[in-house]
Amino acid sequence: MTLPFNPENPPAEPPPGCDRLVWTLAYRIHLDHQPDADGVCVARTCRMFWPCEGASLAEQAFLASVGAWAGLDLSRPETRWFANVPPPPRRGPAP
Repeated sequence: MTLPFNPENPPAEPPPGCDRLVWTLAYRIHLDHQPDADGVCVARTCRMFWPCEGASLAEQAFLASVGAWAGLDLSRPETRWFANVPPPPRRGPAP
């Protein structure tokens, strides 16, 4: 899978061709859900082990915003939203 961005450090500005709204929302969630020194999410409403659900949601939204570049199933009917985004692999201890 070749992505037009670094998934470990996505840029604030979406790559060309991305769904700008989805990218922007994903980036805001990504900024809020970062790990602290102990591996716990710094978001006040989260405080789960990282990667938390918010971080996973941001990863999925980044993939959804780039669509076919992320290796999504293009045989599905075309819709505005990419409903076939695969869940990202889990990293770190389970909550």
